[in-house]
Amino acid sequence: MSTKPEFVTLPETTVVGLRVEALFQELFQQVPAAWRSVYAREREFDARLDVGFCDCSLGAKDGVYTEIIGVRTRADAAVPPGMQKVTLPEARYATLVHHGPLAGIAASFGALEAWVAGQPPLPDGRTWVHDGVKLDVGYLADGSETTEGGAGHRLYVRVRPAD
Repeated sequence: MSTKPEFVTLPETTVVGLRVEALFQELFQQVPAAWRSVYAREREFDARLDVGFCDCSLGAKDGVYTEIIGVRTRADAAVPPGMQKVTLPEARYATLVHHGPLAGIAASFGALEAWVAGQPPLPDGRTWVHDGVKLDVGYLADGSETTEGGAGHRLYVRVRPAD
C-alpha cells in the first residue's frame, strides 16, 4: 500500500554511506551485506537529517548499478573511514510513501515511475522522464518501518523534462 504520488523539489541532498557497484544479479548479495555494515556502524554517522537510513541509487552504466547505502546528512558531515559522500543537486522528484514489506518496494517504485510516465505533457510538449536516480528513505535497523503502523519508506525518483 502506498500514498498518492506527487511532484516535489528536493534541495541539495547529501548521502554518506557504503558504495555498492554491481551487476543487477549481484545486488541481491552485496546490498544486504552493505546494510549489515551500515547498521553496525550507525554511531559513526555525523549530522544526520533522518532517524532512519537510506538507499541512494545512482543508476546503471554498462549494466553496473551504483548505490550508496547509508544516511542523509548535512553537507558538512564527516565521512567515516571506508565510506563515501555523494551530493545530489536540487532537483524535481516524484515521491510517495510505501507502507508494507520490503519486498513490495520495487512494485511501489514501478508504480511511481508509471505515474511519472502518465503525467500530461508540459506546455512545450515535453514529458517528464525518470533519469535513474532514486532515493529510498526510512530504513530502520530493527525493520519496524515495515510493520503495521510503521512510518514506511519515502520513495523518490528524480525527474526532468525529456530532451
